[in-house]
Amino acid sequence: MSVYGLGIVWANGHQWKELNKLILQSQQTATFQQNMQQELTQEVNELCKCFSPDNATDPLDCFYDSTLNVVSIMVNEVVGEIDKLHGFMKQKLENHAMENNKKLPHDLLAAYLNLSESERKDSALSEANVFQAIVDMYIAAYDTYTATTIMIVFYLLKYPDVQRKCREEIHKVCKGKTPVTIDDKDKLCYVESTIKEVLRIAKPVVLAIYRAIERSITVEGYNIPAKSIILFDLNDPQIDPTLWDNPDVFDPDRWTNPHKNGYIPFGLGPRRCVGTPTIDLSLFLMIINILQKFELVPEDEKNLPMEKEWSGIALFPKPFKMFMKPVDY
Repeated sequence: MSVYGLGIVWANGHQWKELNKLILQSQQTATFQQNMQQELTQEVNELCKCFSPDNATDPLDCFYDSTLNVVSIMVNEVVGEIDKLHGFMKQKLENHAMENNKKLPHDLLAAYLNLSESERKDSALSEANVFQAIVDMYIAAYDTYTATTIMIVFYLLKYPDVQRKCREEIHKVCKGKTPVTIDDKDKLCYVESTIKEVLRIAKPVVLAIYRAIERSITVEGYNIPAKSIILFDLNDPQIDPTLWDNPDVFDPDRWTNPHKNGYIPFGLGPRRCVGTPTIDLSLFLMIINILQKFELVPEDEKNLPMEKEWSGIALFPKPFKMFMKPVDY
């Protein structure tokens, strides 16, 4: 994924810490969230144009295209091959510098520009490293974010009563306001619980990225030597019967008591997915703004198999088609 030791995915030590801090900080400003909210609302409107109330559509290609646009909101329209990308982004960086003028950062490039001159001299925050970290995020998100959104849609089709309850909550809380915004998030508890439950039980991302341990450790009586390569299973804790009641049952209501130590859809600890804040926010905004306006209907409700298949680094539902039917709100 990363090349020549650049970027964040395979980075360690100082390089990882500085890039991780920069990327996390870029997602936490009010300006970033407002910018994302506005652009994601437009993206949902474009996404919904792919669907029809009369003709069934396979949602996969539509959501793949949408994923690229969602990630672009974070890193500001980065395209092309890696070598070409660095030259392209250098020009984008210069353009950003002219526009930014020390405003609050609204994306990752703006956050980079707001670093002091001495901070940018740090090799960990070199242009090449930041550019490659952006490429890393594109590659990582392309399958995983698409799989996650498709899984949520699939479960809303599979469980129409859950979809109905989500829509009723949205209409009750938002009272016809469009678009639904970040400010409504804390009030839409059932929608939030539904998204979490899909991520728990559907497991679109099964394995974390390979890691190496710096020193020898002992876990459950097993000795693991220093420099061993570790691969984390994100699936098992989320269906562990010692952590969850009836773990194989899809039940959004289980989240009324949010004390779930086994919920790790994007990893855990400092090395969990660095884009998690953006993923959480974008999934929420996308789903609520779709459900507020549309009912999701399967082409064949009797043919929605629960079996999944691999595509790239993520699990997807088997192909299906669906309608989007406008609803009054």
